[in-house]
Amino acid sequence: DATTVPLSGKIYIGRHEGGGGVIATGCPLVGVRVCLHNMKSTIRTENDPTVGKCAITDDNGEYILYPLVGLTVYPKVTMLGHNFSPLTDKLTDKSKYNRGIKVTFAAANN
Repeated sequence: DATTVPLSGKIYIGRHEGGGGVIATGCPLVGVRVCLHNMKSTIRTENDPTVGKCAITDDNGEYILYPLVGLTVYPKVTMLGHNFSPLTDKLTDKSKYNRGIKVTFAAANN
């Protein structure tokens, strides 16, 4: 089955805070490439394949990707001259970034 569900997000310009963390400034970052990778094991590796097409953030810093149901995916965010990391004030989101996101119909409804 090749059923997909939408997975969306927003990329912000961040700033460093005390302790090495990153917080959002609220300013969207335009033109960022976001790709989803399929986790083949419990940890991310450089060999994890890209899932579907990558997206470029719009004027609001937003993107939508369409992963296959049943996969565990994680985002890889790239833009020349920039480094990206999940926000430190959202521990749940940060753990999903590292452990991957299980793509299900139930998750798509949240």
